[in-house]
Amino acid sequence: MNFKRLGKRSFHYLARLQLARATAYLLAASTTRERVFGDAPARKRALVLSANKGGVMEDFEACFEEANSFELVTWPSGALEQISAAILTPGLAHNRYVTSDPGVEASKQRYREFLRKVWKHYIARLPIDVVLSVNFGYYIQREFAAAMEESGTPFVVLQKENLNGITPRRADFWRVIYEKGRGKFSGRKILVYNDIERDLEITSGIVDPGRVIVTGMPRLDRVHEWRRQHAGTTLPRPQLLFFGFSRKDKVPVIFGKNREKLHGMLAVGESLEQAEGMWSDLSWDELCTETCKAVANFARSHPDVKVIVKTKAQKQQISDTVEFLKGGQDLPANIEVISGGDSFQLITESSAVVGFNTTGLIEAVAAGKPVIVPWFGEVKNEAMQDIILDLGDAVDYAHSPDQLTEKIAQHIDTKAALPGELPPKSCKMLKRLVGNDDGCAGPRVLAEIEKEIAAG
Repeated sequence: MNFKRLGKRSFHYLARLQLARATAYLLAASTTRERVFGDAPARKRALVLSANKGGVMEDFEACFEEANSFELVTWPSGALEQISAAILTPGLAHNRYVTSDPGVEASKQRYREFLRKVWKHYIARLPIDVVLSVNFGYYIQREFAAAMEESGTPFVVLQKENLNGITPRRADFWRVIYEKGRGKFSGRKILVYNDIERDLEITSGIVDPGRVIVTGMPRLDRVHEWRRQHAGTTLPRPQLLFFGFSRKDKVPVIFGKNREKLHGMLAVGESLEQAEGMWSDLSWDELCTETCKAVANFARSHPDVKVIVKTKAQKQQISDTVEFLKGGQDLPANIEVISGGDSFQLITESSAVVGFNTTGLIEAVAAGKPVIVPWFGEVKNEAMQDIILDLGDAVDYAHSPDQLTEKIAQHIDTKAALPGELPPKSCKMLKRLVGNDDGCAGPRVLAEIEKEIAAG
């Protein structure tokens, strides 16, 4: 069925009219089979939510790669959002879900009950063994998780957001959000990349210790495998990969771009108000602009080196990055800007990687690539220290724009061969931040999912 032609609004109208059976039939008709693993006829089936977000399908595909009989399916992007908009009180958001307002709580209950009815009709047409999400805090999925558990279908989260507690002050910030803004998890189990996130979730009280398990980042398995298979080789042509970042990249905010609108809808506690102002006025202005200039300078002085600039699929970040790279001149001919998508091939085909505050650098370290991190501008601001992703001594640091250009050239010219196994400093960082220094996170996640399916 052509969902785009049908229109997302159909889900909204059906939910507003409380037509659970019709909603279920429409969902079943527009469900997409993403990937089948194994050839056994009696396959288990997993519904993957938020599959359009970066890294989500890569993570889950890594988990089921060795499965004998599994099928991954998805719903149309926006379907659950439209259903929730027809029932939930306006103003609820990921970080402002906790409330004592009777009217708001009643809307949550209506939403949960409607989803439970929809699910009954849906699985009669298309049986599902487990529902998989990537964040326990997505507000449109909160009552869905509860409805699944009430219906006997395990709702398991593989938490993609895993660096909120990387420093004590940042952990304190997110602990308030988890406890006062997001509230308790009502699904079956949360699987996390690292002990950092597990401790944060437990101490904030959103989940019991026995329901949050450290498994590691599954999509890193393929990186470890690729590196071992290509150990001792060098690239035939030099290429630089630069992970572009915005001036507000990873600066924690609670309410985001809809802050003023949301404030006018629901009251929030004083602790959330105080947390919102902790970093919201800060940015990476100098670091962002000067890093782009340094990368552009390298490209202009090394026309034989292909420079790939990878940005998020966000119009503002793309336009800002291109503007900073140009610096009032034409964009160097050897620079190619790519937005969105999987970074795996870009990383493996590059001789060196540059970036700041992104998990793409972690993947590059796992691939055995030299990684250079700009370490100037606002990085020196003490107020910003708690929102920096510290990769320790697993990467190289450039303390000025000129040094960044020089270090890029040095690493490109070295043409170092890929290592079969990583040095201890890299393994230590990978274990600490993403729980995967061995390439075996996928099987760990699959084992936990299978366990919950068996438990029913």
